[in-house]
Amino acid sequence: MDMFSLEQLLAAPVQADIAGLRYELAAYLWRDFMPGSDDVGPDGGTTVMAALTVSVGFWQSSPRFGALPPFPADVDANYVFLIQGAEVWGSELAKGERKRGTLETRPLELQRWEPCLGTAGVGPTWKPGSRADVVVHLLDPTGAYLLRAVDVEIGRTD
Repeated sequence: MDMFSLEQLLAAPVQADIAGLRYELAAYLWRDFMPGSDDVGPDGGTTVMAALTVSVGFWQSSPRFGALPPFPADVDANYVFLIQGAEVWGSELAKGERKRGTLETRPLELQRWEPCLGTAGVGPTWKPGSRADVVVHLLDPTGAYLLRAVDVEIGRTD
């Protein structure tokens, strides 16, 4: 995986227009403070976890007005970055964490139920209620793209 600078990650678009389709990223970030959590940080909670959804729609005029296109089978995501201030954490998305949406919902859901880990095997313990940007690395047959969700609040489960 090629690494990206903070500037490159923050410059990632919130919408990517690829081969006539528009891609958007939705992200939910949280920390788990329930008793018995395996990955306990210094404040008793897990490191930040993420559930991500990449959705697709038409960006050009379409004769199928109102109809959503199916999510292309040859588009995937392999990495997620979490950014808060100048701090960046990255984590590979394993194949088992990708799930194709149904015909009704059509998104690519990227479930990162495990904590988002850095190279040292630890992840961020940013405070619930604080905010972070989320960037995914998308791949398709024509190239690689970054896609960003901006100012995502970190939730808390107890």
